[in-house]
Amino acid sequence: MILVLVAVVSYLWGALTVHKQVFPFPQLLLLKYEYFNSSSPRQTTFQTNGRRPDVVMIGDSLTALAPWNEMFPKAQIANEGVGGDTTNKILARLDSISGSPKKALIMVGINDFYRGTSADSAFQNYREIVKRLQQAGVTIIIQSTLECSKNVCGYRVYQVRDLNKQLEEFAKQNKIAFVDINADLSSPNDGLSSEYTYDGIHLRTSGYMKWSEKIRPYITAD
Repeated sequence: MILVLVAVVSYLWGALTVHKQVFPFPQLLLLKYEYFNSSSPRQTTFQTNGRRPDVVMIGDSLTALAPWNEMFPKAQIANEGVGGDTTNKILARLDSISGSPKKALIMVGINDFYRGTSADSAFQNYREIVKRLQQAGVTIIIQSTLECSKNVCGYRVYQVRDLNKQLEEFAKQNKIAFVDINADLSSPNDGLSSEYTYDGIHLRTSGYMKWSEKIRPYITAD
C-alpha cells in the first residue's frame, strides 16, 4: 500500500514539475544539457553526414536548452549552445562550429560578466566572432544578449545593457541584422521578467516562445 501511495505521489509530482516548471524541472533541464554537452552527437551531426545546416545557433546554456528544431521544424538548425560559454570560449571553438551554415544567430555575454569580463572586452570578442564567421561566408544575425533579473544578478544587468548598446550600434554601422529579444522579455526597472524565468537568468518555455517569435523572420527567410 505504501509503495502504491509513493508511486501515485511521484507521478503527480512529476506531472506538476513538467506542467508548472517547478522544482526539479530547472535542474532536470540543466542535467539534460550537461549530458548532451559539446561532445554530444547533436553538435557533430551536420559535420558527419555532409549536410549543410540552414542556421546555427551560437551561445551558452540559454541557447543550448532551447528546442530550436521543434520550434522551427522546417529549418535545418544546428544547436551550438554550450553551457557556461563566454565570448572568449566561443572564439576558441569557432572552427568546430557545425557544417558551414548559411546563417548564424549569436547570443552570448552573461557568463562573461559573471567571470569579471567588462562589457568592452566582451564586445571586442563578439566583433571578432562576427568577423571570422563573415570571412567564412556566413550571414550573421546578432541577437541582443538576454538581460538577467535585477534582483538576482544586480549590476550585471547594466553590463548586459552596455554590451547591447555597443552591439546594436555595431550592427547598424555594418549593416548586420540586430534582433532585440529583450523587448518582450524584460522591463527597464526589473530586467528579465519573472514571468519568463525560473532563476533570473534561464528561460521558461514561455520565454523561449517569445524569443522564437522575434527571430522567426530571420530563420524562415531564404
